[in-house]
Amino acid sequence: MATSDQTYNVRRGDTLSGIAGRLAGSYAGSTRDQLMLALYRSNPTAFDGTMNQLRNGSILRLPAASALSAISASAASAEA
Repeated sequence: MATSDQTYNVRRGDTLSGIAGRLAGSYAGSTRDQLMLALYRSNPTAFDGTMNQLRNGSILRLPAASALSAISASAASAEA
């Protein structure tokens, strides 16, 4: 669940894709893949090497909208 407007506490069973899907409405004009990549880049210690290995109990810092707009949709799709 989101603990504030700027963080998200990762719980057992959460996936990066699922978190990004739930938060996507807060980032108008951005894709879920852009949000996934921005979350991954903003929180490297929350992952065990790849974006597919999210650590339970991590606190994710939510990216600023400018971080998402700096990632093209095509680049995000290629990495996600």
